Amino acid sequence: MAFMSPCHSMRRLREVVSVVLQTTKHGGKLLQRDESTLILTNYNVMNMHALDIIREQFPHSEINIQAEPSSSSGYVVIFVLNDQANFFYSSACFQMSCLVLITMSMLFHQSVYSVFFTGFI
Repeated sequence: MAFMSPCHSMRRLREVVSVVLQTTKHGGKLLQRDESTLILTNYNVMNMHALDIIREQFPHSEINIQAEPSSSSGYVVIFVLNDQANFFYSSACFQMSCLVLITMSMLFHQSVYSVFFTGFI
């Protein structure tokens, strides 16, 4: 999936959730808490297969079901969009740091080895 702006990603998430869970048919209310969080309340017919379909469309997202007495269903479904760019950069940064540390370690050991053994020649 190509990188999308947070606004576009949230709009797409709202559309996919609405279509897959058929909120117009089964009820439910979608509330956007912030730029990365969408909350489904008052939805009485939860289908775990439908949540799997949403998860496939948004692999970097989190979907949590939590008890909520103020919802007529007794629970809410919370969809959180994780920032794909930050995920990529943090992973790439970690991998690059590991490579730099390994390289520096090898160079250090090589220089200690050469200083130690050249002193005996």
